[in-house]
Amino acid sequence: MVELRDVSFSYDAEKNVLEHVSFGLRPGEHVVLLGRNGSGKSTLGRLLNGSLRPSSGTVLLDGVDVTGAPRGVLARAAGYVRQDPLAQIVSDLGFDEVAFGPRNLGLSPAEVRERVEEALAACGIAPLAHRLTSELSGGQQQLLALAGALAMRPAHLVLDEADAHLDHATRTRLRAVVRTAVARGAGVLEIAHSGEALPDAT
Repeated sequence: MVELRDVSFSYDAEKNVLEHVSFGLRPGEHVVLLGRNGSGKSTLGRLLNGSLRPSSGTVLLDGVDVTGAPRGVLARAAGYVRQDPLAQIVSDLGFDEVAFGPRNLGLSPAEVRERVEEALAACGIAPLAHRLTSELSGGQQQLLALAGALAMRPAHLVLDEADAHLDHATRTRLRAVVRTAVARGAGVLEIAHSGEALPDAT
Protein backbone atom coordinates (compact mmCIF):
# COMPACT_ATOMS: atom_id res chain seq x y z
CA MET A 1 0.00 0.00 0.00
CA VAL A 2 1.17 3.53 -0.79
CA GLU A 3 -0.26 6.23 1.43
CA LEU A 4 -0.20 10.00 1.89
CA ARG A 5 -0.89 11.03 5.45
CA ASP A 6 -1.80 14.66 6.28
CA VAL A 7 0.23 15.86 3.30
CA SER A 8 0.49 19.44 2.07
CA PHE A 9 2.40 20.65 -0.98
CA SER A 10 3.39 24.01 -2.44
CA TYR A 11 5.33 24.76 -5.61
CA ASP A 12 6.28 28.28 -4.49
CA ALA A 13 6.47 27.94 -0.69
CA GLU A 14 3.60 30.41 -0.43
CA LYS A 15 0.35 28.86 -1.63
CA ASN A 16 -0.51 25.21 -1.01
CA VAL A 17 -1.80 23.20 -3.97
CA LEU A 18 -2.72 20.40 -1.57
CA GLU A 19 -3.45 20.94 2.10
CA HIS A 20 -3.69 18.24 4.78
CA VAL A 21 -4.58 15.48 2.33
CA SER A 22 -4.68 11.82 3.34
CA PHE A 23 -5.04 9.15 0.68
CA GLY A 24 -4.16 5.48 0.35
CA LEU A 25 -3.98 3.08 -2.60
CA ARG A 26 -4.17 -0.61 -1.80
CA PRO A 27 -3.10 -3.60 -3.91
CA GLY A 28 -5.82 -4.72 -6.30
CA GLU A 29 -7.73 -1.46 -5.88
CA HIS A 30 -8.72 0.74 -8.85
CA VAL A 31 -9.61 4.29 -7.88
CA VAL A 32 -10.58 7.21 -10.11
CA LEU A 33 -9.77 10.75 -8.95
CA LEU A 34 -11.94 13.36 -10.69
CA GLY A 35 -11.50 17.11 -10.54
CA ARG A 36 -11.12 20.38 -12.39
CA ASN A 37 -7.88 21.44 -14.04
CA GLY A 38 -5.58 22.96 -11.44
CA SER A 39 -7.24 21.20 -8.51
CA GLY A 40 -4.08 19.29 -7.56
CA LYS A 41 -4.87 15.86 -9.04
CA SER A 42 -1.56 15.48 -10.87
CA THR A 43 0.32 16.80 -7.86
CA LEU A 44 -1.20 14.06 -5.72
CA GLY A 45 -0.24 11.44 -8.30
CA ARG A 46 3.32 12.69 -8.44
CA LEU A 47 3.56 12.59 -4.64
CA LEU A 48 2.50 8.93 -4.74
CA ASN A 49 5.15 8.25 -7.39
CA GLY A 50 7.89 10.13 -5.53
CA SER A 51 8.61 12.62 -8.32
CA LEU A 52 7.48 15.29 -5.84
CA ARG A 53 8.08 15.42 -2.10
CA PRO A 54 5.52 16.87 0.30
CA SER A 55 6.08 20.22 1.95
CA SER A 56 4.71 18.61 5.10
CA GLY A 57 3.15 15.30 6.08
CA THR A 58 4.21 11.71 5.57
CA VAL A 59 4.42 9.28 2.65
CA LEU A 60 4.21 5.60 3.60
CA LEU A 61 5.00 2.52 1.53
CA ASP A 62 3.66 -0.68 3.07
CA GLY A 63 3.58 1.08 6.43
CA VAL A 64 7.17 2.36 6.24
CA ASP A 65 7.87 6.10 6.21
CA VAL A 66 9.59 6.86 2.88
CA THR A 67 9.06 10.65 2.92
CA GLY A 68 12.77 11.38 2.79
CA ALA A 69 13.86 8.27 0.93
CA PRO A 70 15.59 8.46 -2.47
CA ARG A 71 13.05 9.23 -5.21
CA GLY A 72 13.65 5.88 -6.87
CA VAL A 73 12.09 4.01 -3.95
CA LEU A 74 8.59 5.25 -4.75
CA ALA A 75 9.19 5.38 -8.51
CA ARG A 76 9.81 1.63 -8.50
CA ALA A 77 6.71 1.00 -6.39
CA ALA A 78 4.31 3.31 -8.25
CA GLY A 79 4.68 3.61 -12.02
CA TYR A 80 3.51 6.90 -13.51
CA VAL A 81 2.03 7.40 -17.00
CA ARG A 82 1.44 10.99 -18.09
CA GLN A 83 -1.22 12.42 -20.39
CA ASP A 84 1.44 13.36 -22.95
CA PRO A 85 3.73 10.40 -23.69
CA LEU A 86 6.36 12.68 -25.23
CA ALA A 87 6.85 14.16 -21.77
CA GLN A 88 8.34 10.85 -20.60
CA ILE A 89 9.77 9.10 -23.67
CA VAL A 90 13.56 9.40 -23.53
CA SER A 91 14.84 6.83 -26.05
CA ASP A 92 14.95 6.65 -29.83
CA LEU A 93 14.04 2.96 -30.13
CA GLY A 94 10.95 1.25 -28.73
CA PHE A 95 12.91 -1.55 -27.04
CA ASP A 96 15.31 0.89 -25.40
CA GLU A 97 12.44 3.02 -24.13
CA VAL A 98 10.82 0.12 -22.30
CA ALA A 99 14.24 -1.11 -21.13
CA PHE A 100 15.23 2.27 -19.68
CA GLY A 101 13.80 1.66 -16.20
CA PRO A 102 14.92 -1.96 -15.78
CA ARG A 103 18.43 -1.07 -16.97
CA ASN A 104 18.61 1.65 -14.33
CA LEU A 105 17.84 -1.02 -11.73
CA GLY A 106 21.08 -2.74 -12.72
CA LEU A 107 19.37 -5.91 -13.92
CA SER A 108 21.14 -8.40 -16.15
CA PRO A 109 20.64 -8.05 -19.93
CA ALA A 110 18.64 -11.29 -19.92
CA GLU A 111 16.24 -10.05 -17.26
CA VAL A 112 15.92 -6.67 -18.95
CA ARG A 113 14.98 -8.39 -22.21
CA GLU A 114 12.48 -10.62 -20.40
CA ARG A 115 10.79 -7.64 -18.78
CA VAL A 116 10.70 -5.64 -22.01
CA GLU A 117 9.22 -8.48 -24.04
CA GLU A 118 6.68 -9.20 -21.30
CA ALA A 119 5.58 -5.56 -21.07
CA LEU A 120 5.37 -5.05 -24.83
CA ALA A 121 3.30 -8.22 -25.18
CA ALA A 122 1.00 -7.16 -22.33
CA CYS A 123 0.28 -3.90 -24.18
CA GLY A 124 -0.13 -5.66 -27.53
CA ILE A 125 2.73 -3.72 -29.14
CA ALA A 126 5.54 -6.26 -29.51
CA PRO A 127 6.23 -5.13 -33.13
CA LEU A 128 7.13 -1.66 -31.86
CA ALA A 129 10.32 -2.92 -30.22
CA HIS A 130 12.40 -2.05 -33.28
CA ARG A 131 10.51 1.07 -34.35
CA LEU A 132 11.74 4.62 -33.81
CA THR A 133 9.70 6.26 -31.06
CA SER A 134 9.53 9.49 -33.07
CA GLU A 135 7.73 7.68 -35.89
CA LEU A 136 4.97 6.20 -33.72
CA SER A 137 1.45 7.56 -33.49
CA GLY A 138 0.37 9.26 -30.29
CA GLY A 139 -1.58 6.17 -29.24
CA GLN A 140 1.39 3.89 -29.89
CA GLN A 141 3.62 6.22 -27.89
CA GLN A 142 1.17 6.12 -24.99
CA LEU A 143 1.07 2.33 -24.99
CA LEU A 144 4.87 2.34 -25.12
CA ALA A 145 4.97 4.64 -22.08
CA LEU A 146 2.60 2.26 -20.29
CA ALA A 147 4.82 -0.69 -21.22
CA GLY A 148 7.79 1.20 -19.78
CA ALA A 149 5.95 1.56 -16.49
CA LEU A 150 4.91 -2.10 -16.46
CA ALA A 151 8.48 -3.24 -17.15
CA MET A 152 9.40 -1.95 -13.69
CA ARG A 153 6.81 -4.39 -12.27
CA PRO A 154 5.39 -1.80 -9.90
CA ALA A 155 2.93 -2.66 -7.17
CA HIS A 156 0.92 0.43 -8.15
CA LEU A 157 0.17 2.47 -11.27
CA VAL A 158 -0.77 6.13 -11.53
CA LEU A 159 -2.45 7.03 -14.83
CA ASP A 160 -2.59 10.79 -15.21
CA GLU A 161 -5.32 11.26 -17.85
CA ALA A 162 -3.43 8.63 -19.80
CA ASP A 163 -6.29 7.88 -22.19
CA ALA A 164 -7.39 11.50 -22.72
CA HIS A 165 -6.37 11.76 -26.39
CA LEU A 166 -6.58 8.16 -27.54
CA ASP A 167 -8.83 6.77 -30.24
CA HIS A 168 -11.43 4.16 -29.32
CA ALA A 169 -9.30 1.14 -30.27
CA THR A 170 -6.23 2.30 -28.35
CA ARG A 171 -8.30 3.34 -25.34
CA THR A 172 -9.93 -0.09 -25.29
CA ARG A 173 -6.51 -1.74 -25.36
CA LEU A 174 -5.21 0.45 -22.55
CA ARG A 175 -8.26 -0.37 -20.44
CA ALA A 176 -7.72 -4.08 -20.99
CA VAL A 177 -4.10 -3.76 -19.83
CA VAL A 178 -5.22 -1.91 -16.71
CA ARG A 179 -7.91 -4.48 -15.90
CA THR A 180 -5.30 -7.23 -16.15
CA ALA A 181 -2.91 -5.32 -13.87
CA VAL A 182 -5.64 -4.85 -11.26
CA ALA A 183 -6.64 -8.52 -11.50
CA ARG A 184 -3.01 -9.43 -10.80
CA GLY A 185 -3.01 -7.29 -7.65
CA ALA A 186 -1.73 -3.89 -8.75
CA GLY A 187 -3.29 -0.82 -7.18
CA VAL A 188 -4.31 1.70 -9.86
CA LEU A 189 -5.06 5.38 -9.43
CA GLU A 190 -6.59 6.92 -12.53
CA ILE A 191 -6.62 10.71 -12.65
CA ALA A 192 -9.36 12.06 -14.89
CA HIS A 193 -10.89 15.41 -15.78
CA SER A 194 -14.36 14.04 -16.54
CA GLY A 195 -16.47 11.01 -15.68
CA GLU A 196 -15.29 9.14 -18.77
CA ALA A 197 -13.00 7.05 -16.62
CA LEU A 198 -12.36 3.36 -16.89
CA PRO A 199 -15.79 1.79 -16.33
CA ASP A 200 -14.66 -0.84 -13.84
CA ALA A 201 -12.96 1.61 -11.48
CA THR A 202 -14.34 2.58 -8.08
